[in-house]
Amino acid sequence: MPRILLDSGITTATVLFIISTANVFAWVIAANMIPLRLANIFLSVTDNPLLFLLLVNVFLLVVGMFMESGAAIILLRQLWHNGTVARGHIQKCHEIYRG
Repeated sequence: MPRILLDSGITTATVLFIISTANVFAWVIAANMIPLRLANIFLSVTDNPLLFLLLVNVFLLVVGMFMESGAAIILLRQLWHNGTVARGHIQKCHEIYRG
């Protein structure tokens, strides 16, 4: 039983370390306005929302090959929110249901 608790603690600490490091890195890239620059690059390629979503999916596929999913979500959420909702390409969920 103590061995199981030790293994569980090590696994939990590892995941929390990865997520906390991703939060720090997300703050650094947000402070340097990198998400806005990347969003502008993606949006300069096309004005078609469906093609933009295809580009986003390909990008997420490539990122998912190299990063842990929790850290990738923390880092990339701000990028897609700033680039898509702010420019009106994608509506927020609550705006979709309002009609």
